[in-house]
Amino acid sequence: MTAQVFTDFKAYGEAVSLTACCLYGGGGASVSPQIVQLKRGVDIVVRAVGRVKDHIGRGNLDLCSLKFRILDQVDEMLRQGFVEDVEYILGKVNDASNVQIVLFSATLPSWVNQIALVFETKQEDCGFCRGGRTIIFTETKDYCSELSGLLVDACPLHGDIQQSVREATITGFLSGKFLTLVATNVAARGPDINDIQLSIRV
Repeated sequence: MTAQVFTDFKAYGEAVSLTACCLYGGGGASVSPQIVQLKRGVDIVVRAVGRVKDHIGRGNLDLCSLKFRILDQVDEMLRQGFVEDVEYILGKVNDASNVQIVLFSATLPSWVNQIALVFETKQEDCGFCRGGRTIIFTETKDYCSELSGLLVDACPLHGDIQQSVREATITGFLSGKFLTLVATNVAARGPDINDIQLSIRV
């Protein structure tokens, strides 16, 4: 799964000039090429918890200037006994208030909520789905435009967009022309949009 995630990040990252690195081990694989990549500097690191902790301990990976921390299958990490490792990694940053954390979990055991409360400045609960309509709410128009440009199959909706274009955007979203709408809080108040499978506030 790590390799699959890395492949996607590599493809999307190259489109916006971001470099990605996959940290792997076992099977006699040499870690030297990975260390070289980390020393040069990368934008995105993909790896399981244990390998990340290992590279931090060796001084190969510095998370002080981290901007985003994304953990997938957090409930599984709990089940497999990675609680302390996750907390160790989440604590390796200078100013946690400047870091956005995304925790993906199929279930919500109490530990997941506790981690969110400790490390997140804003906690949002989201539903999960596949192939459905998604609305992402942003606080500013600039971030709305920027985020929609980075996502596949997404369009922006905010007050600086002409009314006719906003109406066409809503119509396209409702008809299924695209599945992700990135909107400011104010712009999203007007339209009556039903059948939303996922709502995210960033």
